[in-house]
Amino acid sequence: MDNDTRQLIMDVMNGNPGAFTIIRELMTFPTWFQLLYYFKEQGLIGSELWRVVKDDYNHDYKRFVDDQLARMAPERAQTLRALGQNATPRHN
Repeated sequence: MDNDTRQLIMDVMNGNPGAFTIIRELMTFPTWFQLLYYFKEQGLIGSELWRVVKDDYNHDYKRFVDDQLARMAPERAQTLRALGQNATPRHN
């Protein structure tokens, strides 16, 4: 894993161990890297990321990812979801 990727993870984690747990789960999705950039841009980091996934999605990562992909690129949401369903997970 390169330094830029590590820094992105640290920025999104924002010192919150719950957010790190979520990031690890998201890394099983092929679009995890794009999601983290999106979260950083939107300010969905640290304790807020943890709260949203825990309270609003009850740890339903697939639904959370689907909703975030739709928000990222509504015109490409179906393609991004299909990519996530057909590609093998990327582990670092």
